[in-house]
Amino acid sequence: MSGLSALPPLAEPERPAGFFANLIDIYFAPGDAFANLLRKPSFHVPLLLHVVLSLTFTGIYLQKVDMGAFFAARMEEAGRTGSIPAERMEQIEQWTRVSFWAIGALLPPIAVFGLGGLFLFVYRFFYASEVDYAQSLAIVASAFAAFALLLTPLMLGVLALKDDWTIPPQEAFQANLTLLLDRQATAKALWALAGSLDLISFWQMFVLASGFGVASKRTWSGALAGIAVPWALFVMAKVGWAFLR
Repeated sequence: MSGLSALPPLAEPERPAGFFANLIDIYFAPGDAFANLLRKPSFHVPLLLHVVLSLTFTGIYLQKVDMGAFFAARMEEAGRTGSIPAERMEQIEQWTRVSFWAIGALLPPIAVFGLGGLFLFVYRFFYASEVDYAQSLAIVASAFAAFALLLTPLMLGVLALKDDWTIPPQEAFQANLTLLLDRQATAKALWALAGSLDLISFWQMFVLASGFGVASKRTWSGALAGIAVPWALFVMAKVGWAFLR
């Protein structure tokens, strides 16, 4: 009996952290966060969070933006002169506001299901891993929810500090090489390439590679090509389109 009493107590099985705890861990320890999230992979909560954040940004942006000034800035960027007739401007403004709401609601699920399917194909076909669609959706949805949770207040903060709501939402917060260039004096293709080489994109690729590394039983660096190659192809297509315009 004395020998039995000397045995150490059995360790309790580790309990997975809650969703929001894992979401915060994506910023600091993405491998551990995805290891927890993939125990019971689900995309519903992170996708809903992403949609809510997207619509919140849309609502605030549309309250602040002056559509007349917005389109005047776009025309100036395109090197066009003149003004839009008032009746036509009203129609364009209504259509633009509807479009912003539609994009805010539909872009997150389109991105999650589209990229979830793409990365499922990449890691099943090229990596011969056992990643399934539920895991792929959970990784993409959780990563994008983490991105949105951080970037949404940053974008709103930058727009408020600049007091310039005519800036397109996708350009509100930038950490890329366009900061060193003059848009009017730079070729469109070079501008598109410089805008794609940004710290946010690299961080997003690292986070997604960490998730698919866990799912495919590899390190994040071993899984990185499955994210980086599609991204590079997208950038090439973007630069090529800008060159042809």
